[in-house]
Amino acid sequence: MDIKLVKASTKIVRNLHRRTIIITLAVIMGINAVISAFVLLAQSLRLDESQSLWQTSHSFTGMLRVVAEDVHVPLYHTVLHFWIQAFGDTAVAARSLSLALFMITIPMVYKLARLMLSDRQALVAAALAGLSPFMIWYGNEARMYSLLALLTVLSQYFFIRILQRRSGYNWTWYTLAAVAGAYTHYFFMVVLLTQGLYFIMQHRQFAPGSFKRFIAVALTVLASLAPWLIYVRSLGSASGDRPLLVQPSSVDFFNTFSQFVFGFQPDSINSVIVSFWPLTVLLAFLAIGKNKRFPREIQFMALAAILPVVLAFAASYFITPIFVSRYLIIALPALYIFLAWLVTNYVRKVMFVVGGALVLAIAITSVHQNVSAATPVKEEYRAVATTISAKATPSDTVIVSTPFTKYPFDYYYTGDAQVTTLPGWVKGPMPGFDPAKLPAEVDRLATDHEYAYLVQSYDQGYEKQIKAYFDRHFQKVSEQTFSKGLTLSVYRVGYRTTPLY
Repeated sequence: MDIKLVKASTKIVRNLHRRTIIITLAVIMGINAVISAFVLLAQSLRLDESQSLWQTSHSFTGMLRVVAEDVHVPLYHTVLHFWIQAFGDTAVAARSLSLALFMITIPMVYKLARLMLSDRQALVAAALAGLSPFMIWYGNEARMYSLLALLTVLSQYFFIRILQRRSGYNWTWYTLAAVAGAYTHYFFMVVLLTQGLYFIMQHRQFAPGSFKRFIAVALTVLASLAPWLIYVRSLGSASGDRPLLVQPSSVDFFNTFSQFVFGFQPDSINSVIVSFWPLTVLLAFLAIGKNKRFPREIQFMALAAILPVVLAFAASYFITPIFVSRYLIIALPALYIFLAWLVTNYVRKVMFVVGGALVLAIAITSVHQNVSAATPVKEEYRAVATTISAKATPSDTVIVSTPFTKYPFDYYYTGDAQVTTLPGWVKGPMPGFDPAKLPAEVDRLATDHEYAYLVQSYDQGYEKQIKAYFDRHFQKVSEQTFSKGLTLSVYRVGYRTTPLY
C-alpha cells in the first residue's frame, strides 16, 4: 500500500508540475495574443509587408518569378500565398500567419532549452523569447522572420539531440529542418555554418560517423537548393528594388544586441541602454566564472548567439553591406537560452535582483516600443495615404520617392490625384537616379498640376537632392513627418487660388 501511495503521489506531483509548465507557457502566449490583437496587428502596413502581399497576390508561378527576381527564397511566400487565399489579403490576415508561427516558437524554445537546462531555466528562456519586444514585433509582421526563427529553433533542437546522442529520427528531422530553413531565408545558411563550426571544434563529443552524416546533410541542402538558384540565375536580379544598405559601425554592432533584448527604441533611450553593456558583460563573466563547468550545449548556444552577428558585420565590411538586425533573428533563440542560463546561475538573491531587473526592463521597453509614435521601425503609410486621399484633388499630383515605396502607399491610397514616382517607374526593374535628369522629370510631373504632394521615405542616397530641388523651385505649403524617415511635403506648382488648408 505504501509503495502504491508513493507512486500515486509522485504521479500527482508530476501532473501538477506538467500543468504548471503548460499554464506558464499558455500565459506567455496569451500575453502575446493580447498585445497583437489590440496593438500590433492593426498597425499600418510596412514596406516589406506590402511587398509580401504584392508578391503573393500573383498566380503561383507568377509568385515564384517575382520572388526569384527579388532577394528571397520561396517557402514563406508559398505558405503565405495559400494562407491569404484561405483568409484574405488584409494586413491582419497576413500578419496572423506570422503570429501563429511565433506562438509555436515559444513552446519550442522551452523544449530546446529543456534539453540542456532545468524546467525553471527553460521557462525563463521561453519567457524571454515570448516577451521579447524584438520577437513580438516580427511575430506580427507579414514577412518570413517568424518562420525563420521557428526553423532555427527546430534545427538547433535536433542538432543538440544529435550532440547528446539521443535516440530517434534526429538526422532525418535535422535534414528536413535544414532544407526548409534554406528555402526560408539565405541567412539560415549561417545557422548551419555555426553548427558545422561547432562540430569541427568538438567532434569528439559526437557519435562515430557523424562527420559523414553532416556532409550528407550539407550535400542534401545544396542539391535541394540548386534548382532554385539556377532559376534565379536564369532570371537575373532586380537589385534596384530594395533599400540601400550601408556599412555598419561598431555602434550598430552593439545596437543590434540591444534591439535583440529591448526592441526598437528612439536614439535617446537606446543610448542609455547601450551604455550599460560594459556592466552587462562584467556580470556575464562573473556568472561564467562562478561555474567551473561550462556545459557543452551552453557553449554552442553562446556561439550561435554571437557568431551570426560577427559574420554579418565582417561580411558588410569585406564583401557587401548585409548587416540588418531582422536578418539576424537566427541568433535570438540561442541568446535567450544563454541569458536564461546566466541569470539563473547567480545565488538566489542576486538572481532575483538581476532577473527581476531584466524582466522589468524588457516589459517597459516592450510597452514603449509597441505604443510609442517615436518607435523607429514604424512606417505610417496608412496615415500619409489617408491624409492625401482626403485633401488632394484631380488637379494635383502625388509623387512617391523612392519608387518601391509605392507598394505600401497604393495599399491605402483612395484619392483622385494621380500617383507617380520619382525617379519615374511603371514596371520592371527599378530605375536609378540621375541628377542631370531631375529637372526634366520634375517638370514633367508638375506640368498642368496645381499642388504636388511629395512623399519621401527609405533614402536611397538621393532624397535630399530631390527635396532641395523642390524647395528651391516651388513654394512649400506644408510639411509633416508621419514616422521616422517618412515625410510629406506639399508644394504649390500651379496657380490655384483656394488655400490648401
